[in-house]
Amino acid sequence: MEEEGDTIDEEGLQENGDFEEPSDIPTKNRKKLFFIIIVIVVLLAAILASVIYFMFLSPESEEKEEEAELTSDNLHKADYPGETIEFDFTVYNLNAKQDVFSPSVSGLPSDWVVILPDSITVEGKESKQEFISVIPSSATALNKTYSFTFKVTSKNINQIYTLEYKLTVLRTYGVELFCPNNSKDAFQGKSLDYSLVINNNGNAEDTITLTYNQSQLPSDWSISFESDSMNVPALSSEAVTCTINTHSNSPLRRYDITVIATSEGGKSDLIWLNTTLHSILITDTPHRQGYPDEELFYNFTINNPENEDDVFSPQISGLPSDWIISMPTTISVDGDKSNKTGFSITPSLETAVNKTYIFMLNIASANTQDTYIIGFKLTVFRLSYGVALLCYNNSHDADSGRSTYYAIVVNNTGNGEDTISFSHEFLPSNWIISFEYNPIIVDGYSSEVVIINITTHPGTSKGRFDVKITATSSGGPTACIWLNTSTIKDFEFRVVMDGDKIQVNYIGTLVDGSILNTSYSEVANNDDYPKSEFFTLWPSYSPLKVQVGAMDPEPSDEYMTVIEGFWEAVLGLKVNETTVVRIPPEKGYNYPGYPLYGETLIFEITVVSIDN
Repeated sequence: MEEEGDTIDEEGLQENGDFEEPSDIPTKNRKKLFFIIIVIVVLLAAILASVIYFMFLSPESEEKEEEAELTSDNLHKADYPGETIEFDFTVYNLNAKQDVFSPSVSGLPSDWVVILPDSITVEGKESKQEFISVIPSSATALNKTYSFTFKVTSKNINQIYTLEYKLTVLRTYGVELFCPNNSKDAFQGKSLDYSLVINNNGNAEDTITLTYNQSQLPSDWSISFESDSMNVPALSSEAVTCTINTHSNSPLRRYDITVIATSEGGKSDLIWLNTTLHSILITDTPHRQGYPDEELFYNFTINNPENEDDVFSPQISGLPSDWIISMPTTISVDGDKSNKTGFSITPSLETAVNKTYIFMLNIASANTQDTYIIGFKLTVFRLSYGVALLCYNNSHDADSGRSTYYAIVVNNTGNGEDTISFSHEFLPSNWIISFEYNPIIVDGYSSEVVIINITTHPGTSKGRFDVKITATSSGGPTACIWLNTSTIKDFEFRVVMDGDKIQVNYIGTLVDGSILNTSYSEVANNDDYPKSEFFTLWPSYSPLKVQVGAMDPEPSDEYMTVIEGFWEAVLGLKVNETTVVRIPPEKGYNYPGYPLYGETLIFEITVVSIDN
């Protein structure tokens, strides 16, 4: 008998796990193992047959081609019209054979420029990058995003591959201003219309504003627009009317006015509107020449631009009031007709100066109340020469070695501008005389003040010395006046100083010699002496009491403060000495609104006493 630990189980394995020799395996187990091996071999053979079939024997293996791919790195771009915009694309050929692809683009406006390769050849199992170039048309590219389709078609397999691109056209601004007829004629005081065309060259709706150059527009004209701000669609036009209103008094010439159109984005364009102004009044005798007291004739024509009959009232301005003017009081003109008439002028012998006068003819329309103006010239020839001299106070006292001053009024009595020169006689040999102006130019029928300074000699004896002053016109006539200087009086050493209280006599005039005011009764009451418009006749006359120095904000009732030029003139004078001073506006009544504001004044001043 075998030991219990040495028995064999049904699988032929010992308890210690060791295999027995094959000869020891039971017959049942061998059959089972053989069957498994046969099944495995059959399965492997079937799999191998399938692989061989599908790889080498199947009909589809000879005709099946792998597909291609189409990609892009940037499917959306943005730029301006007129710019070249490039989109990339890459074609991948996944087949082993070379293939040729045909590209095309759809979805863009027909006038845009699209540049593509004619074809794309890609070797097997390779890729190729190409570009689409798009140029948006400035005429049609709006400010928006356009979508378009890009296609490539494979030649080998006739397969289409697509990409969807986007192109954003950025906003552009642009404006153009046009006027079919920018040059027109108009009568004075009438209106005319200009038709303007505004082109929005931008690619989006724009608000366009119309303005004009105000510095070019006459101050009495006006300009208006049918609409000075309008919304104009992209790449479109709008029409607008510009109205210019002229003035009846505007000079006859061509007026050029700039109109500017400005887009919302700051772009602008301009156009010139040229308006040539014609007169309702015209003349073929704009300039006449003659002598004083000669009647001179002018003619003029009135054009009535209205349909209705009208009556015009004429008036002449700009001539001396004593000249004789003969002219109809009213002039009738039928509608759309004209009427030629005239007037005459006779210059006065007393006021007609040798010069050219410019005067205006004004006519007023009864219908429209408009006034129209035309200018004329009248040249008066020189008829006479003449000169006269006047001195309101020709007798002065002077200390030996000191000066005294005289104011003489030089009157040109001729009817033309004249150059008048001065000479003197009988001046003591050791005295000095000087003239403020020598010669002096004086207008016809006008006068000017000239200051004369006479300086005595320290050794002059007491007495009265008479000096003859002669004025000579360039045309020959002369006039003379005597200046009487007395050295009889004894003068004190004391002179006027700042802060003194003094009394003075004075004569104040304008530069033409007309009297403003005076402390001399005999001067104020002499009707032969010319008086200015500012002169006032007082009940009584006496020396003026003056506080010398800057104007006191609280002057006393007895001594008054005076203008700077006046008190400065008396500084350094002795009692009984006389000076004449020409006071400029800044040292006179330089107060806006004061009657003598801006006037140059001349004062002759004599110190009567120093009271302190």
